[in-house]
Amino acid sequence: MEFGEAWPKALTREFHEELGVQVEVIGKPIFMENIYTHENMLGHEVVIISDVLLPSDTYLDDEVIEYFEDNGEKCRAHWFDTERLDCGGLELYPSGLKTILQDRFKT
Repeated sequence: MEFGEAWPKALTREFHEELGVQVEVIGKPIFMENIYTHENMLGHEVVIISDVLLPSDTYLDDEVIEYFEDNGEKCRAHWFDTERLDCGGLELYPSGLKTILQDRFKT
């Protein structure tokens, strides 16, 4: 988030900047605080989780989503079923996010 930027604007901006798609933020957000250690340094982040509507032809069937970081580095993202997370090396952070996602998407 940029200073003074509301979270829905930040979320839609990041989707556009990173993936080149316009999303619509829907529903109420869930906030999680994550205090962690990475490479012997203490880190702290606030995670804002929200449902978004993707354009109907965007990424839903793609196994791999390629995007670029601000520094030009090419990255890859993947869709995963929540049942596959936290087992065999696929870890989801922050702790507790997997449960929130499973509860939110129960059919």
